[in-house]
Amino acid sequence: VEKQFITLGIQAQVEFEPVPDEIVSHMKSANILIHLSEDPNDDPIVLEAATVKLPMIASTASIAGTLFKDSESAFLCESADPACVTHHTKAFLNDNQARARLAMNAQESVFERIEQDYTAYLLAYRSSIERSLGT
Repeated sequence: VEKQFITLGIQAQVEFEPVPDEIVSHMKSANILIHLSEDPNDDPIVLEAATVKLPMIASTASIAGTLFKDSESAFLCESADPACVTHHTKAFLNDNQARARLAMNAQESVFERIEQDYTAYLLAYRSSIERSLGT
């Protein structure tokens, strides 16, 4: 996928990074998530992105393919289709309203369809704050 962005001349607008330890904080500062992994162990990344309203381009073979509707709550692509990823990346870069709409719809989809454990959420949130403060 990186080669596609170089070919398009937009590599300065896209940053490829390894998954950080504190991914939610990182996602809150990002503009878009391109997540083409088909590994079920990576599904939480898609869910976390949706909960923080990070618009995404995701693989149809991941949880996104069953949870989201293409072009309504996420842009979905086959993992091996760089033309699809390129097309939707351009759409996100050129349409702020589409980014906001898809992100909101993705968040709603996750909260409607995924069972929430509020106690576990509070514990994870507290742990995240404590790690941030170094306590």
